[in-house]
Amino acid sequence: MPFGILRAAAGVALALSALAAAAQTTTVTIGTRSGVLVQPLLGVNIGPSPQGEAGNTDVTAAYQERGVTLVRTHDYYGPLDMATLYPERSKDPSSQASFNFSGVQDSTYQRSSDSVYAAILAGGFEPYFRLGDSWNNVTPPSTTQLANWVQAAVQVLRHYREGQWNGYRSSFRFVEIWNEPDNEQFWPSGRTTDEFNQLYEQTAKALRSAFPTLKIGGPGWAPSGCLAAAGQAKVRSLLDQVKAKSLPMDFLSYHVYGTDAATYLSCAKFYRTELDSRGLNAVELHITEWNTPNASAGSATSALRYNAQGAAYMTAAWMQLQLGGVSQSTFYRGTDPAPNAQEFYGLFNGDGRPKKVADAFSLWRDFTAYRFALQTSGGPSGVTLMAAEDAGGARALLVANPQSTAATITPSFSDGRTLADYRGSVSTVSDSASGLATTALSGTRLSVPAKSSVLLRLTPKAASFNTTASANGAVTAHSVTLNTTIAAADVGNAGTIHVAALVGGNTWFAYDGKGWASWTTGELPAVFKGNLPPALTLTPINGMDLTGLTGTLVYVGYGSSADEMLRSARYRLAYQLP
Repeated sequence: MPFGILRAAAGVALALSALAAAAQTTTVTIGTRSGVLVQPLLGVNIGPSPQGEAGNTDVTAAYQERGVTLVRTHDYYGPLDMATLYPERSKDPSSQASFNFSGVQDSTYQRSSDSVYAAILAGGFEPYFRLGDSWNNVTPPSTTQLANWVQAAVQVLRHYREGQWNGYRSSFRFVEIWNEPDNEQFWPSGRTTDEFNQLYEQTAKALRSAFPTLKIGGPGWAPSGCLAAAGQAKVRSLLDQVKAKSLPMDFLSYHVYGTDAATYLSCAKFYRTELDSRGLNAVELHITEWNTPNASAGSATSALRYNAQGAAYMTAAWMQLQLGGVSQSTFYRGTDPAPNAQEFYGLFNGDGRPKKVADAFSLWRDFTAYRFALQTSGGPSGVTLMAAEDAGGARALLVANPQSTAATITPSFSDGRTLADYRGSVSTVSDSASGLATTALSGTRLSVPAKSSVLLRLTPKAASFNTTASANGAVTAHSVTLNTTIAAADVGNAGTIHVAALVGGNTWFAYDGKGWASWTTGELPAVFKGNLPPALTLTPINGMDLTGLTGTLVYVGYGSSADEMLRSARYRLAYQLP
């Protein structure tokens, strides 16, 4: 055979071999519960109020739809920075006149610290309070200023937690002391590790004395804290001091930027090992910044901030955080400071347009409806996956494929069940479609496109729409928990879930997840909006005095919209107050 023909034949054979490999189906066996509980790692940094350039928008509704729970008060570039709140460190920290809570600190949007904080609460998000400064506004207290700074920190929290000085009453759980002390931008090279350790020690002690139930921690280690010898030494120095002096530390917070999912797991293990080796086993792990790495504008790496491949890398990282025992997360960050800076860190462009990682965030939210992680075996090389189930037997498989080749998965079950026992729906984040593409599962194989994130939901076919209620407490302090199951055919479809109460036979009230309000006409508030979960549990009545409301009827329903729910009569009486 002539050499040219031989070479051509070999090329064809190699191409066919590559196609066969690309089309190869891999079996993933879904087993029993692993003992890991899926955590709602659904926090972000900054927002939801607009910041940065003119033309940016409020993203409260977008955060709510994506399932954002926590908002870390970091990098507003002025508002909520200690450098802004308590600018003159020599002034009396017990005097309101020493603080700037409501003065304008953002000329573009006329924002103050108070207005930024109010927007977090108004959206129904929990503040994750960072005591420190933004990237552009860092002013660490000197050793002579430290005592005043510490007392000022206490007063700041009294303002935002207990309502002091016309402040806010809010029940946030976490306060994080400082940010990246292993980064010269936040702790200058002229300042020593011992000086920072003193800042942590004195602040933590003062906060524990003033707020005994508040969870105190920090310090938001930069990636060097787990990845570089110098950073690791600083981590060990602080933890040695925490152990030796029994300092308050309810959580350790840290940051990771990168695309290697294994790094997210190894960093979590590093911090866990350092804590446990000192007997600090009860200290939680929080990751308060994470994203793809920085890169020069226009590069393939910088494009990861907005394309589906980057979203797949972050989905893989999110799964590794689950396996690493991380209990709280705030992605960096929620919004960009400019409308057209898509290579910046945000889930959303400054004008509110979602990036692909925002769509992936929706998949993470949906996966948290399945509380119990399951063991898995098998799977394509280079693909990260995780399986879980809820208490009712519905299951889900989350898959991240950042590779340039597609994958095909055949799910199997160690308990003998088959796909025929379920109704399946598939949501995919890829560059080939705008937003989430959700379809019914067809056949026995799950297609995972190249550079994509995929969520497979499997709901037992027997599951039908149902809602039950459990109540306790006297009428003067009554609580009602509602447990709602979504029909198998509707799980994964875009829709809304509603809770409403009929009082006195003629007055309607609606519950929006935060509280009750009278409703007559217009859009019916929703407690959930997005891809419908297999089940939803909530407590709309919690220790309420319902005196005089005997006979009140509580209904639960869902649909593609409130109007469609009413037209289809897809609602049930869940509870009647005795």
